[in-house]
Amino acid sequence: MMLVIAGGFGAQGLSACAALVHLPITRVRLVLTGLPAFYAVSSKCLEDEEAFHRTLIVLKRFANYFEAIGSVGKTPSVLERVKYCYRWNRRIALYDWNDVEDILPPSVEIEGIVCEVMDIKEMKIKTLTGDARTMAMGALSFPGLFPPARSRYVNTTYFSQIPLSTLEDDVVVLWNIMRPKLKSPSMDILLFSAILWRAEELARQKLRKFRVRMVDLPSVTSADIHDPRGLLEKVRLILKNDGGF
Repeated sequence: MMLVIAGGFGAQGLSACAALVHLPITRVRLVLTGLPAFYAVSSKCLEDEEAFHRTLIVLKRFANYFEAIGSVGKTPSVLERVKYCYRWNRRIALYDWNDVEDILPPSVEIEGIVCEVMDIKEMKIKTLTGDARTMAMGALSFPGLFPPARSRYVNTTYFSQIPLSTLEDDVVVLWNIMRPKLKSPSMDILLFSAILWRAEELARQKLRKFRVRMVDLPSVTSADIHDPRGLLEKVRLILKNDGGF
């Protein structure tokens, strides 16, 4: 079966979710992290439409977080960034898992999807399989947004943006790498930009060792979150022109 990998920094993962909507998920193997992992895991337990709806709820409910990390919307002002730094310095995460209890999938066994995470207890990249709720929590465990899933797992979007632990020849890569915005560079923005550049270079170095099929996906805007129909159609046409699946 074809292997497909996908991730995306913060809200940018929505473009990969839009691609997964058009993929025959039952006929491919998926290694995912971030929002695409949450959507795919949820779609195994729910209808696809409901799974996508819950993914949008995540983006809307925690919009301030995704804007603060620069993954969508306008660049936060210095004052807004200082406010978020103050809140983050006072706690390990802005929200608790109870804040998404209503949209997490049930704790049931699923197959065909692997969720890539960082195990902060062992300081290793690992892959989660099996229990849908644990995988969904690992997918949503953006550092600073929620506490580590099961007290040990965070997703790897800060590390490499897309999963890199399970690569092979002829893998399909849903490429939605976020690049830095340097319109008004301050020290914190420069440091954040360095993280994104390092993540992209790491991904490119790893992928050069394999025959890969890259599918370039569009950037996600705030408008896409409130009305994703345009994004879904744009991604559908990209996949169609790329040869489909």
